[in-house]
Amino acid sequence: MENQTELKPCPFCGGEAFVFKRYDSIWRSDPTDFTVLCKDCSAGVRHLFPTEAEAIKNANEGKAE
Repeated sequence: MENQTELKPCPFCGGEAFVFKRYDSIWRSDPTDFTVLCKDCSAGVRHLFPTEAEAIKNANEGKAE
C-alpha cells in the first residue's frame, strides 16, 4: 500500500506539490485548513480540508484542478 502522507507529483506538469496551510488569523499558532498546490504550475486541489492527511489523500487521488 502506498504511503498516503507522501505527495505525488503534479498530475498536470509533473512538478513538485506542497501542502499549503491556511491560518484564519495572525494570532493562531495552528493552521485551520489545508490544500495542495503545485510549485511549478499552481494547479491545486479545489477544496480546503480540515486535516493535512485529507488534503494529501485527495491530491494523490487526482482530485486537482
